[in-house]
Amino acid sequence: MLVVRSIVLASLGLALGLPAVRAAESVGTAAASAARQTGHAVAEAGRKTGHAAAEAGRETGHAAAEVGRKTGHAAARAGRATGHVAAEAGRATGHVAAEAGRATGHAGAEAGRATGHAAAEAGRKTGQAAKQGVQKAKGSAARASSPG
Repeated sequence: MLVVRSIVLASLGLALGLPAVRAAESVGTAAASAARQTGHAVAEAGRKTGHAAAEAGRETGHAAAEVGRKTGHAAARAGRATGHVAAEAGRATGHVAAEAGRATGHAGAEAGRATGHAAAEAGRKTGQAAKQGVQKAKGSAARASSPG
């Protein structure tokens, strides 16, 4: 009787324990599945956040590069314009200096020509006076030597 009773109790315990084990197994499986899904959701959220951050960084880098490119172009344009202004100023200064030199040369040539004309005129007059003096002297000598 004791053996039968033990077998009955064991069968009863087994019969009662199996659904509990199955229920615990289902709860464990559900918990594992929920944890797995939660992990996947967290990983997906992290992946999306990382992609968004990478995209924002890429766009920020592109914007910074564009600003740098425009700043460089503006600086190059300003330098080119400054160089053109300086070249134009130098060219104008050179023209003014050339014109001043040409005018000075013309004035010097004119002064030399006038001086040469004056000297030539003075020489001509001196020559005429000397010629007249010689002729007068000849005439006086001729009159003095003539019997008369």
